[in-house]
Amino acid sequence: MKLTQRYAKYIIRWLRRLRWYDGTVPTSVTYIELAIDFEQATGLSLGGELLELERAQKKGRRMGHLLRTIQEQSKRNAGRPAIPAEHTKKVYTLRGIGAGISAGLNRRPLFASQATADSIIMLRSVLVETIAPPRTQPSEVQNPPRGSIER
Repeated sequence: MKLTQRYAKYIIRWLRRLRWYDGTVPTSVTYIELAIDFEQATGLSLGGELLELERAQKKGRRMGHLLRTIQEQSKRNAGRPAIPAEHTKKVYTLRGIGAGISAGLNRRPLFASQATADSIIMLRSVLVETIAPPRTQPSEVQNPPRGSIER
């Protein structure tokens, strides 16, 4: 059974729970964020744990594939899109946490699950620990001995 067939009814139910900003809010959403919300709202997994950037990106790619497939089928079968947003390759919302520029949708929804923001914050903390070197504690910083600075 194809991935789309397995998840289609759950994604459609989840999409119906999303409330989309009217387009006046100039922001977009990554497929990674949408994958996190889908998992939180439905209890279904798109595969693997979220604690690594590579796995989060893989979930995002999987969600992108699923949403684009559902969007195409909806346009073909019902004559209208299932999602009031378009695919875009450049979404910057997770760039600040180390995920770089990601693909997503050009409109942002209100997430279906209250836990989504917590999961995104958790992903951020894991990424920061992975990317950033450990900080030295102030007590571990030693001042250079006097007179050791060359002129």
